[in-house]
Amino acid sequence: MNLRERNIALLDKVYQNIWVLDKINLKSAYNDCVLDLVDEFLDLNEQLNYPQEILLCSESIDPIKIGCLFDICTWSTNDNGGKQAREMQKYLFSDDIRNIEISLCVVGIFPLNDFTALKKRILEIEMAYPSLKYACDYWKKRI
Repeated sequence: MNLRERNIALLDKVYQNIWVLDKINLKSAYNDCVLDLVDEFLDLNEQLNYPQEILLCSESIDPIKIGCLFDICTWSTNDNGGKQAREMQKYLFSDDIRNIEISLCVVGIFPLNDFTALKKRILEIEMAYPSLKYACDYWKKRI
């Protein structure tokens, strides 16, 4: 089994143990076994571009579940999610609606440290992608 196949199998187990509780408020929950699975995934991938690997292995997964996984990774990585935060900022400013949505579903850290820039970007996203209104509304309440 190559690394990609192993990652897909591992992340499938992770996602089976994450539940979306409330889409409007971007709430999710997870079984305790997820923490060990995430540690195993990071042991294999932390030195690589693990956020990109998560995206590549999660094509059909609900963005809220992916956001939950990224929230767990924030506190499980050696750099406390620094690499991930940089990737999420790239996703937030991309033209790919799925990447934007995933970035907005990571609720453990602010997508941008500059609240003025974040407000502006949220308004741009809301205008360009009406289907992401639920995630934009979540962030508008927080900033």
